[in-house]
Amino acid sequence: MMNQKKLNALGEFGEKSFLVGIEKEALRTDYKGFLSKEKHPECLGSTLTNKNITTDFSEAQIELVSDTYNSVDELVSNLDHLHNIVYSCLENEYLWPYSMPSKLPKDSDIPIAQFGKSNIGVAKNVYRKGLVLRYGAKMQMISGIHFNFSFSPLVINKLFDSNKVKYMSKEYLNLIRNYKNFSWLITYLFGFSPICNKDFLSGRYNNLKEFSEECFYIPSGLSIRQGPLGYQSNLQNSIMINHNSLKNYIEGMKKALTDNYPPYEKIGIFHNDQPIQLSTSLLQIENEYYSSIRPKQPIKTGERPLIALKERGIKYVEVRGIDINPFSPIGITKEQIYFLQVFLSWCFCKKSEKESSQSIINNNNNMNLVSQFGLDDNLKINNGVDLVSINGISTRIFDDLIKIAQVLDAKNEKKFYQTSVLNHLKKVQNKKRHESFILKQKIEKEFNGSSEKLFLSLASDYKNYFLNELHVDSKLLKNYQNIAKKSLNEFEKSNVSDEEFINFLKKYNSQITRL
Repeated sequence: MMNQKKLNALGEFGEKSFLVGIEKEALRTDYKGFLSKEKHPECLGSTLTNKNITTDFSEAQIELVSDTYNSVDELVSNLDHLHNIVYSCLENEYLWPYSMPSKLPKDSDIPIAQFGKSNIGVAKNVYRKGLVLRYGAKMQMISGIHFNFSFSPLVINKLFDSNKVKYMSKEYLNLIRNYKNFSWLITYLFGFSPICNKDFLSGRYNNLKEFSEECFYIPSGLSIRQGPLGYQSNLQNSIMINHNSLKNYIEGMKKALTDNYPPYEKIGIFHNDQPIQLSTSLLQIENEYYSSIRPKQPIKTGERPLIALKERGIKYVEVRGIDINPFSPIGITKEQIYFLQVFLSWCFCKKSEKESSQSIINNNNNMNLVSQFGLDDNLKINNGVDLVSINGISTRIFDDLIKIAQVLDAKNEKKFYQTSVLNHLKKVQNKKRHESFILKQKIEKEFNGSSEKLFLSLASDYKNYFLNELHVDSKLLKNYQNIAKKSLNEFEKSNVSDEEFINFLKKYNSQITRL
């Protein structure tokens, strides 16, 4: 049963009901697919102070951060322009168009991102060193899409007269609980990483099958990234943090951020007087928690995300379980974005069940099943009561999604939302329409079993596409070049430490202990 009042509000404003943004990670490689050894290009600005173009884990892993829009067309256009900017600066390099990494060197040769000498910059680098000690560098080189989503003030003002922060935090938590229960559907539809280079799994036990001399694959699977061999942590899966209230979430996160974990305590924070991780707790910082969705509130300089949430509530949610779509130059399509808006609206309008330890375990198990066996028509998942056919439960969910799409399209002649939902339903009804199936077929039939050749071909096509003279907006290009220069000037002014790093770290961590 969906909440009619919420549906009515969404119907009144249609696409203007939402504010959306995207963060996209991508590895820089040379023309043979080897990870770039070059530093982050200076013409893209400072990774510490450029809000649109930075790095993720590695110096060779670019992260593009769009602005926020209430128009899908404008969001996609912004991502398009950011790719233009990057390619205008890259020399003899590609952006790898796939979530699983290209050819990687050994862990010790993967360059960790650098952010300068300021304490904030050093902390960012040390955090990444800690990730290597905890999970290894190769796992961090898996790339993906993060989708930032909130409801516009138009919807919020329509639904609530007062206490908007309190009520919206409660509503976002309802959305988050539903999303976690049904996030398998996003992997079912957007799982685009069924193949990986053999080198990625070197020395690790795996149950993948050999696709060719160079790669492994999951025959009925959709996403190595979302499965047990991907961007996952068995240790973190044991953290039972629930979203039944903002207080519960903050308390659960605080425990994970402050309780010492003996193996990490044994490593220590310093080695030869140099910092190697930010803490010895289960999580160094909030962003280390690998959840499929996170409650978010923009932070002030030096502020911890948990403090921001406690003081100002939930402003938006960050959806994280989205593979890069290799068949899109920007890694995601308009149709996917429209679908995400519909699905998250359903999570908003549907009353959720309270989270329990068992439901968290079920959700993790369902994600693993779908990532590994999503193309199997006989697959069954746990609905909290029994094992049910994934095709059957997906079809029932789509009945609701079509209704929401119709509501959102009420003022839209082109029916973007309905078209998106119906096209994604076709993938449920016929697995041969799924991109993961098409990807494997394409590699086998057109590239003689070489995934590397396919991705290099796509990377070359996309570079040519973005560098096409007719495609580049010179005015926007100049504007971004000015932004890059400004970020470099800001970086130079802040690239000093005003106190010992150990003192800075104690103050930073004490924000959590005082919660």
